[in-house]
Amino acid sequence: MSKEKGWHDIQLLSFDLQTVEFAYAPGYSVSITCEDQLSASGGKFDLRFNRVPQDQDDMSTLTDTFNPHDDAEPFLTSILRHGHGRLAPSLERLVMILRDTLPIAVELEKIRKMCREQAYNIDTFAKASGWYRLLYPSLKYASSLIDPSTTN
Repeated sequence: MSKEKGWHDIQLLSFDLQTVEFAYAPGYSVSITCEDQLSASGGKFDLRFNRVPQDQDDMSTLTDTFNPHDDAEPFLTSILRHGHGRLAPSLERLVMILRDTLPIAVELEKIRKMCREQAYNIDTFAKASGWYRLLYPSLKYASSLIDPSTTN
């Protein structure tokens, strides 16, 4: 994919017969485990999101390994299921969505952290792979953010 699509920041980190882990953007990775891929139900996919250091300097300063895509994991997993148990047909779509929604997810996480530091808690909910909702403490207000590239 990095050669074919020109996405040079995609890097294969590890793989075995059931699991592949790769960086889909600088500092952001996903691990995909597949069980019973050839079953009639289409198999079971498990996604684990993480942060990865980009270089030796980043290794010592990266204290937060939370990947904000973790909130949308159920929706992102469903993309893989639409490939009818085959990982390859739906993997490109998953990577495109991850790359397109990363700026939104990162900004929402910054807002959540900033509010938490000021003792003002807000909640962020993933409503779909590219649709997030901010819920304010008073429960009177909510904002929805939708990434237009994910609404086909």
